[in-house]
Amino acid sequence: MCASCGHEASHTSFSPERTSISVTERVKDSEGSLSPSCQPNRDSSFGSTSITVSNVSHAPTSEDSIPPQCKDIGESALRSKCIQLLLDALQPETSKEADGKSADLARVIEEHIHALHSENQVKYKACIRSKVSNLRNPKTSHLRQGLLDSSLEPEVFVRMSVEEMASEELQRLRKQYSLWGVSERQLPQRVEGTPTHKLRCRRCEALDCRVTQVSRGTLFLPAWVRQATADQDAMTFVTCSRCGEQWYHSGWICL
Repeated sequence: MCASCGHEASHTSFSPERTSISVTERVKDSEGSLSPSCQPNRDSSFGSTSITVSNVSHAPTSEDSIPPQCKDIGESALRSKCIQLLLDALQPETSKEADGKSADLARVIEEHIHALHSENQVKYKACIRSKVSNLRNPKTSHLRQGLLDSSLEPEVFVRMSVEEMASEELQRLRKQYSLWGVSERQLPQRVEGTPTHKLRCRRCEALDCRVTQVSRGTLFLPAWVRQATADQDAMTFVTCSRCGEQWYHSGWICL
């Protein structure tokens, strides 16, 4: 009720404009504003604004940006380069007839390597480098000669390990080193002789030794060192069972 005129006045209460934004994906251009694909729709009845996003294009990734044709071309170029490396290793100085045979042989070797490591390009390249290095090595010339005269099959050559491709001299040295390493790490055999606890080891000072009577003749000593009687000719050989120390004992030992 208005105090001045006595009429009723309807006061409308205004609330802040409610804005509901439904955005499927927020797309912003380089300046930070919404792209033209976002079209606002205003509803006059409620005074609200709804934004609908349509035709949103995703940014291409690195994998999508490379077409399959380029991948095939890159792989073909890599394989062609590997075939050329194998061919250069197989024919340093050969005739034209041998050139054709070497080219076919290099292609077959590369096909076997690619079939073996088609899923892993790193292993494929490492295998190519290993084969080329061994074919160029003068000490392993038997590999190249065996491939050229067909005594060594390409598939067998591809599956050979580094140890199998080594020269005979290197294989012999590796075998000797392996046997030496095994013998060094084997448990010592049981010491022969009579056990005694009356002698102390001069190295570890343990009272766990074994005594063996040794004749002077077995030591290849000169005749003037040897004695006439058997008792005087015998020597006492002592071995420590703990540390393996060995020495000759000059005195008599009562076991």
